[in-house]
Amino acid sequence: MTHDIRTFSKDFWQALEHVLEHYWKDERDDFCSEPNHKRSLYHIYYSLRTIRRALRKPPKPLDLHALLASRKQVAIVGSITDVRELRPDLTDEESWGVLVQCSDVHDCNYGFTWELLKAVADDMYPAPDETEEGK
Repeated sequence: MTHDIRTFSKDFWQALEHVLEHYWKDERDDFCSEPNHKRSLYHIYYSLRTIRRALRKPPKPLDLHALLASRKQVAIVGSITDVRELRPDLTDEESWGVLVQCSDVHDCNYGFTWELLKAVADDMYPAPDETEEGK
């Protein structure tokens, strides 16, 4: 299992800073004194150097389309903007709830459509003009 090292806890970062502050130079000297053929990828200096390099690089943005293409997959992506185009009266949180509900109830025979978004939004949050008509 791999982890994005940027998500580790505050304790991890404090421990890493301590190691780098107190052991970096000694480990580097030890690592560099070894002949190239005896240097180990498991040496602590190599690990520290790898971590430090990773910290300096910004994370690569996820290219969802390339990832799916590499797996021979496709996906339909909806956003709260789609919901808000149909129902501008909804908040971002309400629009997110509509998307989640649509994901749970959509039918593969009919797909993830504008009609589905509208129907779920209206079911979850009746439009203001519909509630006034019912009075």
